[in-house]
Amino acid sequence: MNLVYLAFLIAISADNVESCFTGWIQFQNKCYMFNSMAKEWGVASGYCQAFNAKLAEPRTEEEGHFLTSHAQKIGGNFWIGVTDLIEEDMWMYASTQELVNMTSSLWSTNEPNGYTSSNCGLLMAALHAKMGDYICTRAEKFICELNNGM
Repeated sequence: MNLVYLAFLIAISADNVESCFTGWIQFQNKCYMFNSMAKEWGVASGYCQAFNAKLAEPRTEEEGHFLTSHAQKIGGNFWIGVTDLIEEDMWMYASTQELVNMTSSLWSTNEPNGYTSSNCGLLMAALHAKMGDYICTRAEKFICELNNGM
């Protein structure tokens, strides 16, 4: 009887093991792809959507620190899924239009800096991979995010 119960538990555990696609990195219940191809913000967003993903939307300090840590290891700037394209100075997550916490330590000092031409969120290498705003039509690397359980 105990052997049957043990086999049942192992089978259930095996079904719950989730992993990411090759080339994606798992953190908590999400998978991330740090893409080195430089694309405009809108094109990068579409690229992520082709994988049923979205541009990464750091919603917690822990998630943000994970993303900045990997971005710093790779180097360069990375588009993320925050924008004020809908309404100037109203920063929101692109996928849900929920407002972004503007007091988060994920934003670099003096960012976003309010320029009307800089409407897309970027993890900026010069700012130690902290969030800042940048011109959406510039080609940059980007991070896709996919909920695990693909």
